[in-house]
Amino acid sequence: MKHTSYNWQIIYAILILLLLSGCEDPNRAAAIERITQAEQRLDTLRSALDNGGVRNAALVERYARSIKREQPEMAAIADIMAKDATTKGALFKHLQTRLDEIKRMQQVHSEPKTLLMESESLLRAMAIPAYNSALTDTVNALADISNGSLPRVSSMSKEEEALVNDASDYGAGSQLVGNPAYGQWNQSSGGTSFWAWYGMYSMFSNLTGGGRSILYNDWDRHRPYSHYQDRGVHQYGSQKSRQRASSYQKSNTKSYQSSTRKGSTYAKGSGVKARNASGYVASKSTGQYGGSSKSSSYGSGSKNSSYGSGSKSSSYGGSFRGSSSSRSFGGGGK
Repeated sequence: MKHTSYNWQIIYAILILLLLSGCEDPNRAAAIERITQAEQRLDTLRSALDNGGVRNAALVERYARSIKREQPEMAAIADIMAKDATTKGALFKHLQTRLDEIKRMQQVHSEPKTLLMESESLLRAMAIPAYNSALTDTVNALADISNGSLPRVSSMSKEEEALVNDASDYGAGSQLVGNPAYGQWNQSSGGTSFWAWYGMYSMFSNLTGGGRSILYNDWDRHRPYSHYQDRGVHQYGSQKSRQRASSYQKSNTKSYQSSTRKGSTYAKGSGVKARNASGYVASKSTGQYGGSSKSSSYGSGSKNSSYGSGSKSSSYGGSFRGSSSSRSFGGGGK
């Protein structure tokens, strides 16, 4: 009799285990699958960077070489920026850090829905078109370091930005301010928030803010357009980054195109060479590493091109002003 009772206890325990295994949260199961996909996608991105499969990475390298040749005094910072075209750069390392953090979240059994959202956001960030778009800020930082001899991409001039976006000139590299891959907001003993560059990027302090610290309150009101702040963080930023961004961007999203001027995707007033100032020609291509993206070449007469972000709003022509104060980075809108 005791033996029979013992057998029933074993059967009951097995049934409970089977029941529990069948009740795994679907969000957690989906998140685990996304994490595996993220590992694979990071490898794909690594291969693309190593083999020239990311167009803007090639542009970063070309701009960096030009600056080193024409402005030897800027060679050190050009070398640092050139790393963003490789797996040794801040952007790629930031993706690896985010993946490691999500794996830790999985191990400590974080809330399944949050884990899924974070893993899906990271997957979007690792897509080659998204990474290519993220590099526009690096390209434009180098363009500004060149004092206009190299054209910005998907960006109007500083003069136009001042008119359209009420933007202040924080100096070359200001597109990277607010991006957690390059630095963070710190708070002084007096309660003032200021931007602090990470390690090797600290030399940007001599270029941005006129050598002074960039204060959050001023930057929040008068910052220029940047891909990360106005698009990237909302499309593929971490939950923490999105929450931080929404706290100061709710009424301060920047537009990237001028509704006041037509046919001027590249600013003629910021030192951009005349042959490239009239527009941007885009062609659609399918990259070696998957996914259809839009590549581009410098020319004239175009007002609709993008760096494969998968969003129509990334075109270089037309108005992008929202109902709030939105920034613009190009000209030639409807």
